[in-house]
Amino acid sequence: MPSLNDAPAASIPAASLPAAAAPAAPRPAVLFVCVHNAGRSQMAAGYLAALAGDRVDVFSAGSEPGDAVNPAAVAVMAEEGIDIAHAEPRHLSVDDVRQADVVITMGCGDACPIFPGKRYEDWALTDPAGQPVDVVRGVRDDIRSRVEALIEELLPSAPAEDPATATATPTSIAAELAEVTAYWTPRVVGRVNDQYIKVARLLGELVWHAHENEGEMFLVVSGQLVIQLEGEREVTLGPGEFYVVPKGVRHNPVAAEEVEIVLIETVTTAHTGDVVVAGTVPIARQLGE
Repeated sequence: MPSLNDAPAASIPAASLPAAAAPAAPRPAVLFVCVHNAGRSQMAAGYLAALAGDRVDVFSAGSEPGDAVNPAAVAVMAEEGIDIAHAEPRHLSVDDVRQADVVITMGCGDACPIFPGKRYEDWALTDPAGQPVDVVRGVRDDIRSRVEALIEELLPSAPAEDPATATATPTSIAAELAEVTAYWTPRVVGRVNDQYIKVARLLGELVWHAHENEGEMFLVVSGQLVIQLEGEREVTLGPGEFYVVPKGVRHNPVAAEEVEIVLIETVTTAHTGDVVVAGTVPIARQLGE
């Protein structure tokens, strides 16, 4: 990626919000269990952690844990912007079940101890072990749908973030943009529910791509951005203007001169969507990990 100079970034004023103390509600704990803890349970745990954030405690384990996470599962989750490459299969213990409020099994039979007061579910899912990647994608998508439904059940009254409980310290878009050290390298600077707020500096063009399950919002802070869309259409944005690219629409951002932007994307949004190129930035790097 080309380096940036120290040119000053444009600024969007941010208002300071009063802080209000509120007692934290107890977080539900969810345990996902499959045989090897190498595919289904790891994908489910990855989705729940990404979509629910710190509102839910997430664990996974296996009745007969494997040596490593299934590479196909790692690959298809990376397409969703979720990194499970560093997860390690672990053996199911009685304490795992004891600390969970919800236990979700995936083909591990009667391996889970039964404790009163726990919620038990069994998800009938194809075992991705040894399956081609297209089959594993289907399993992944099934898991995502089930996890989204589970979140609705566990957190039915969870409100959107109330400004009264937000941090009293404003975030400076200019300061965050100044920390960006390469073009086309988004930097996560905040989160609202299941949406990341990112800043980026752009020059040249990215790549034609689409996000099958997510739309994304581009807000221009400075410069002029052209978003090429499939069907020979394009949208031109200037400072203070935004555009939402609908999910599934192929697009290619182009910046003839340096552009500074704010992006709002679902936490599962992969940088270059359905394609991977040399400039693709994994979410862990966007988060500064």
